Order: sequence, then C-alpha cells, then structure tokens
Amino acid sequence: MTGGFGAGGILVNIKNNSEVNDIRFDPQRPIPAGDERAYGVAHAIFDLGLSYKFVASSRRGEERGRFSGFMFGIDAGAYLGVRMDEWRYEGEATGRIPSADNYFNPYIRMTIGGGGFTRAVE
Repeated sequence: MTGGFGAGGILVNIKNNSEVNDIRFDPQRPIPAGDERAYGVAHAIFDLGLSYKFVASSRRGEERGRFSGFMFGIDAGAYLGVRMDEWRYEGEATGRIPSADNYFNPYIRMTIGGGGFTRAVE
C-alpha cells in the first residue's frame, strides 16, 4: 500500500480577445475586452494506492556484491484534491466562480525499468 499527501493549486490565465464582449468567469468582476487576468485556487492533495513490483535478476555478480536486473510493476490508486480556499484574483477571494470543490483522479501506472547497486563484500 502506498500513500502520500501534499498541496497544490490550479492557476487559470484568461485573456479576453474580444473587442466588445466581457467574459464573466467571475460574475462580480467581468474581464473587459482586451484585458487578461489570472485566477488561482489551492488544494490539499492525497494519494492512496496499491503497488506491486518484481525484480528479475541474475546471480552472476552476487559473489562480488553486485546486484542488477529489470524491474516490472503496476500501481493502482487515486488522487483526491480537496479545495482549501476560494478562487482568488490579485489576492482577493472572488467567491462566485462556479466550480467543483474537490476532484478525484484514479490511475493505473506500469513500471518498466532496471538498474543495479553494489554492496561491500564481507
């Protein structure tokens, strides 16, 4: 079983290329024609999953303390992002931007690799 936690965020840059119409990403402060704004929101991020790894190696270098081989594996899990704050523009909360509070991203990851290490011979 694997797990972790951290923090992250989403940053959205919006440029209004229109010559006439406003963009109402934030209904309280529409983006006028020709203007550009950056909005951001912070999330706490949790990662839970299961992992299985297998190392295929030969015994040729073991008597000299050398170990190497190929690694194969699979991970299955999910990221959960929990919104920690309101959307912000220039440090001020905007509050009326419609968006999901949290997100859930399942994943399956395959590992194919290899390598080696040396241990001092006793």
